[in-house]
Formats: sequence, structure tokens, C-alpha cells
Amino acid sequence: MNGTNTITDITTEMMLPGSDYIFTFTPQLTIPFVGGQATIDLDIYPTDQTYTTLTYNDTISRTLDLKLQPEDPIAINDTVPLLTSAILTAIHQTGTRLLWYSDIFRS
Repeated sequence: MNGTNTITDITTEMMLPGSDYIFTFTPQLTIPFVGGQATIDLDIYPTDQTYTTLTYNDTISRTLDLKLQPEDPIAINDTVPLLTSAILTAIHQTGTRLLWYSDIFRS
């Protein structure tokens, strides 16, 4: 991420037990997706131990398995005259896989 293995950012906001907290990194993270996926090991811990008596339980560690959300597909309707052929070309976003699906409704 961002060309380094470790990114450090600091907040002075209080995080209370059982509460939700939204943190925005500055600058925003650049996550390298490979094959449409990325894994991030996230460790959150306090640097100020003023308000804690048990420091061994002050770290939150999570592994995030992320998947790149591809851009919305663009479909173009075209008419192919009877007894002629057509060439279909599919282009997909870099870092994602191209998947073909059959039309289950036969429409």
C-alpha cells in the first residue's frame, strides 16, 4: 500500500469499547489489487497508555480480504441479420477477470 509495507496514521479521537469509529487515512490509501483481490493486515493500537491498566489487550488485529469492485458493465444491443455471423468483443477493467454468463432467460 502506498509503496510501503507499513503505514502509520494517528487520531486523537477517543474510541470507546463497543463503539464504531470511522477513520479516513490522509492521504488516502493506494491498495494494490492483484487479480482483483488484495489482502491487508491491519493492527490498531494506542500509543498513549495513560488510561489503561491492562496493556496486553489493547491491540486489535484483523486481516482484510478485499475484492476490487469493477466498473459497471456497458452493454450494446446490435442486430445481426439472419444467416450471418457476428464477432463479440469484451473488454474489462485492468486487475479484474472477465466472466461470461449465459442468458438464462433466453431473451
